Amino acid sequence: MNPAEPRFEFRVFGQNFGRPLEAIMRSSPQEEQDEGTQTYLFSPFFAPAPAVTNPLYSVKIRNGKLDVKMLGRNYQALEQWYPYLRLAFPLTSAFLHEFFFAWLEIAPPTATA
Repeated sequence: MNPAEPRFEFRVFGQNFGRPLEAIMRSSPQEEQDEGTQTYLFSPFFAPAPAVTNPLYSVKIRNGKLDVKMLGRNYQALEQWYPYLRLAFPLTSAFLHEFFFAWLEIAPPTATA
């Protein structure tokens, strides 16, 4: 699969899924398996109260890169995501404040001493 093409995903977040995960793994063909560490950024953690969220984007950090996908559509329990932006770290604070947070429609965190 071309990584720039949109794809359907079914994602669940948690720590241990036990038997349901084992059943899915046995019954589903796997094209590739990514066991790397991924850190997802959720806008409620970065926005002041009341939290402002933008569910149209998926933002994660993986393999030293900031990876952003845009939600295309939902089909039953599947979500179709379009790759949008992939940048390697380090990122400048100017980029984060002037582009990234505005683009995600969330307020940037305030620096405290």
